Amino acid sequence: MASYEDGTIGKYNATTGAVINATFISGLRADVAGIAMVVTPESSAAAFQDKVVASGANVLSLLEWLLTDNNYFYVVGFCVTVLLIVWALLMAFRKKEAVLPFDDVLIQQESNPEVDAPPRTSLIKALKNPLFIGAVALLLVGVYAVYSLAMSFYESKLNDLKIAARQQIEAEQKQIQPQVQQPVAPTQLTLPAVLVDSDNVQTENNWLAYLIGKRIAGFAYLALHPNETTFPDIRIQAKVKAVEHQVHLEISGFSKDSVAVDLHPDFAWDPSRYAPLASQLLGNPPPDPGKPADPLPDELTMLLQLTGPNLAREDVILSGLLQKYPAWSAIHEQAALLMVAFALRDRAEEYTDYRPALCRATAHLALADALRGSSLPTWAGEIADAGIRALSGREVDALKHLDDLLARSDCPEAAKTWIMALRLRAKNDWRLVMPDAGSPLLLKIAWFQSLNDNLPSLPALRQLEKTGKLDDISDWGHASLDNHLRRSVETDNQFCQATTAQEIHELAAELALENAAPAPTQSIGTVLSEPLKDDLYVGQPPALRVVGPNMFKDFVRRHLLMELNTTYFWLRDDLGVPDETEKFRSATSDSFAGMRYLESLGFFDQGDFTNIVILKELSKKGVKLGPWELANGLLPGNGHNPPIHPDMDTLNTFYQDGLPFGTAYDLAHRPQSLYTGSSFHKQLPLSDYNYHSPTYPYPNDLHALAPDSYDVFSLYINKQTIFEASKPWWNYNLRSIEDVEKTSNSLDDEDYTMILQKHAALEPDVYFQLGKHLRDEGKDDQAAEADRKGFDQALDQVAMSNKVGPLVDYYYDHDHKDEAEMVAKRAAEVYSCQGLQTYCQLLEKLGRFSEAEQNAQAIADRYNDRSVLDALYAAHKDIFADRNKILLDKVFPHGLEKVSMSSFKDAPMAGCVFTSNSDLLQQASLQSEDIVVAFDGYRVENEDQYEYIRALSTDPKMDLIIWRSDRYFEVHASAPNRKFQVDIDTYSAPVH
Repeated sequence: MASYEDGTIGKYNATTGAVINATFISGLRADVAGIAMVVTPESSAAAFQDKVVASGANVLSLLEWLLTDNNYFYVVGFCVTVLLIVWALLMAFRKKEAVLPFDDVLIQQESNPEVDAPPRTSLIKALKNPLFIGAVALLLVGVYAVYSLAMSFYESKLNDLKIAARQQIEAEQKQIQPQVQQPVAPTQLTLPAVLVDSDNVQTENNWLAYLIGKRIAGFAYLALHPNETTFPDIRIQAKVKAVEHQVHLEISGFSKDSVAVDLHPDFAWDPSRYAPLASQLLGNPPPDPGKPADPLPDELTMLLQLTGPNLAREDVILSGLLQKYPAWSAIHEQAALLMVAFALRDRAEEYTDYRPALCRATAHLALADALRGSSLPTWAGEIADAGIRALSGREVDALKHLDDLLARSDCPEAAKTWIMALRLRAKNDWRLVMPDAGSPLLLKIAWFQSLNDNLPSLPALRQLEKTGKLDDISDWGHASLDNHLRRSVETDNQFCQATTAQEIHELAAELALENAAPAPTQSIGTVLSEPLKDDLYVGQPPALRVVGPNMFKDFVRRHLLMELNTTYFWLRDDLGVPDETEKFRSATSDSFAGMRYLESLGFFDQGDFTNIVILKELSKKGVKLGPWELANGLLPGNGHNPPIHPDMDTLNTFYQDGLPFGTAYDLAHRPQSLYTGSSFHKQLPLSDYNYHSPTYPYPNDLHALAPDSYDVFSLYINKQTIFEASKPWWNYNLRSIEDVEKTSNSLDDEDYTMILQKHAALEPDVYFQLGKHLRDEGKDDQAAEADRKGFDQALDQVAMSNKVGPLVDYYYDHDHKDEAEMVAKRAAEVYSCQGLQTYCQLLEKLGRFSEAEQNAQAIADRYNDRSVLDALYAAHKDIFADRNKILLDKVFPHGLEKVSMSSFKDAPMAGCVFTSNSDLLQQASLQSEDIVVAFDGYRVENEDQYEYIRALSTDPKMDLIIWRSDRYFEVHASAPNRKFQVDIDTYSAPVH
């Protein structure tokens, strides 16, 4: 089993790792177009190519080629050719009766067998013979000719071998390394269309103007005809020029003649600039509401208790008054505030969509403006107007409205709470308020949302818990699961499944209040199967609704999708329980069958998170969606080169303007989601440090709209300017600090220390990181101070228990043994492996071996890891003699073996391998994949032997013999506690 040096479990396949490592070291080369290829040692063609590339085509390489790779045919052919030339020369000279030295001997022996060999002088005489010299010269010329022909043939053969070797290399490369997938040309898929633009709105800005115009026309008709029981078929055609901020609306069915109007709103949801449409439809003068007999509800106060059921309750009250008094301007302003409150709760990751709520709020304020005449708006109207601007991302505009309202002497207390909540939304700075146990839910929810925009989920939750007991509402889960930095296992444990249950419970209460409770036999999937509609009247008999049950269903459906998706990945990735994950998948498919957009959940396609996969599922089931339903990635795509789909053109056209004009609407979600590979990806020139990588052609004046928005700022930051430019966010926005930390290589020590201090102030667990940095700088006292802050303020107790070891050592070394034991004991009480080990090591130093053994045994029992216990026995064999004897016999069946460099010749068959890197390892001139074969003079053949020998001494100095790159070498290293803080594993030589 692979392990970390301190006992935590890791993963490593020694055999595979060694083969791949050896392959990379011996087989890297770049002789073709500079591309490094990988070959296996078994490749004879590749090995021959290496030798030829190194030596060139010469006689030695020719002979080596002839004698290798089964080229014996060419050897025989070469020899036969040379003998034939010699034989031909001899025959030629014989015909001319030329006497060669050996011919003379042969003639004499033939005539007289007793004749001895010719004397030495006959050879000298022969060398003076011109015929002999000519024969030898001809022989050499013939041999050279044969050699030249052979080399020519050999070079031709060599080229063929190089090609074959390269092909083999590439084949082996494919087996060892995954192929890089080349871009595939888009292919048209013959799937039924899913997206249907039934109202022919074409673009998002047209759709928003359509919704606002339809709402205004519907209530205007109701104001003009309060006693009519039938409602005409009013049709709206909207054409928006986003760049010019021009809106052209044509309305038919409202009256005998069609109505056309041109508007010039400052932004997509500008109520005052839609008032002329309402005025034109209502006539001049507008209908008189009379003197309502009913009191005006105080929605400013009632909506402070911001829960789903309370919104439904107020919806029924306001809707009844609007049906009774459709020309009462104050009721329209209350309705607008209700829609703003509804939108403020919307937090559903990529499923967030409060555009319809903003459209309804805009329509009600435009109607109120036209109906009000010369009278002033109510406080509900004023707050609703500011709320629309805040929710649109128009920070400067919203803050001006809020400041003006707060400056008024008649500002009521409820309005002041709304102003604080909307200021939080506009500036997104959670430091602006500090709610307490008595604060309204509206303020707490807005504050917790801001916390999750700026901090990780765990620090955000700890801040919220300071306000007292949390109300049993789903909004806490919405904000935490939609955290903009990172969620923690602890917060996911608290909110994943609990929020889903709360969501369904709240929906039941909302539908009951709306008189739309489903039949007992209806499943939750069936209840949530309908699309969002914009009807004024719902149910039987028809009843007017400002929000209506359909909008509550849509809200719950979108948040359930976020919760189900998050829960799946929490089970699979955070908890690592595959069986429970699969059970959850199956239960979700069954329990929510029929729910709209269910196919958009990423886990239903086993991680193939693309538009096409989901569109296929929707097509199979005959689902039809409006392009507006894909607001923030309900169908997430891969963003690179997706296949063409019939719906892509519709989607691209719909979002061609990028944003609702004049707004910075919901940048936190939109840029991350609409990765459809479409033609409208006109990105700004951004650096590698973009937080969102936007896909829209954002206007350059976004910063002017929202100068304090980090979502806007992050669109323009770059590596060179981020340090200075991001300073305004450092005291409350952790995203800005982490973006600076990405440039740490360019920061000096003082700046980096300051950044870590800023980080730790927002996320106290980072004090341990600050302490490590200070220790590396040799500032031990300051490091201990940082570690103590981390210990005192830590939010994650498991992380604390894993990181207090240096603080315990510091206290022990500085004779603060009581402090050392207090810290170590608390770490052990968390019962993490490292916490128990820290306490065990301190007890060992204090000589309390029985207690140390108990903690080491707890690690063995809880984590199935005996390394700490065995190390204790090995280090104190005099105290644990019996146990050490058993351990020694088990770990070293043949006993401890003393070795030296001379003991090692061939490549090791066994050892202990480092499987990760660390600063300590590099300082010792060691690296990952180094194989330890000896430790302090003893042979090492596995991980257990390494750990045993390490425990034999407390001296930080260590003598190692290492195998790396086909050679052995000695290393004299030093590390605290004799640990390099790396993963290690048993090494076994690969079997060939």
